[in-house]
Amino acid sequence: IFLEKPVCSTFEELDRLVSLSKASGIPMLVNMSRRYHPWYRYLKSLYAENKIGNLIRGDISYSGGWKHNGVHAVDTKEFLFPGEYCKGKIWEHWKGRHANDPTYTVRMELAKNGAPIWFHGFDEKHYQVFDCEFKFEAGRLRITNFEEEIRWEQASINSLGERILISGDLQ
Repeated sequence: IFLEKPVCSTFEELDRLVSLSKASGIPMLVNMSRRYHPWYRYLKSLYAENKIGNLIRGDISYSGGWKHNGVHAVDTKEFLFPGEYCKGKIWEHWKGRHANDPTYTVRMELAKNGAPIWFHGFDEKHYQVFDCEFKFEAGRLRITNFEEEIRWEQASINSLGERILISGDLQ
C-alpha cells in the first residue's frame, strides 16, 4: 500500500496500521520518493564509503508546510546522512495554505559531529522551492529546483595556496 503523508495523526494510529500491515502480509510504503532517485542513492553510497568526507553543514529550503513538504527535507537528510539530531530550535514559522500545517525554519545539529543542519521554510505564496546545499570536507553539493540541477564543486588548492571550490564530477 502506497501511503501519502501525513500517514497518521497519532502514534496509536501508526501502531494500528503497522499491526494491520504485519497481520495481512501487505507491505506499506510512505511517499518518500527521493529515497528511490538514483542520484540520492549514489550520494548516500559515496557518503557511507567516506569518499566525500564528513558532512560539515546542510541547508535545505522547502515550501508548503512542515508536514506536507518539510517532512521530505527531513527524510532526505535522514536517508543520506542517518544519525541523531540535537539542539533543535525553531527560528521562525508562519501559517501555510494547509490547515494545521505551518511552515518552519528549523536549525538542528548532528549529534555525531555537531554539524548544523538548517531546514529553511519559504512561503509558497511566492513560488514552490526544494533546494539542498550540502558542504562536505571534500566539496559542496547543490541540488536545486526539485533536482532540475545537480552540481558538485570539489575543494582544490589554487596557485596562492588557498582552498577553493571548482566545478567537477562527483565520483
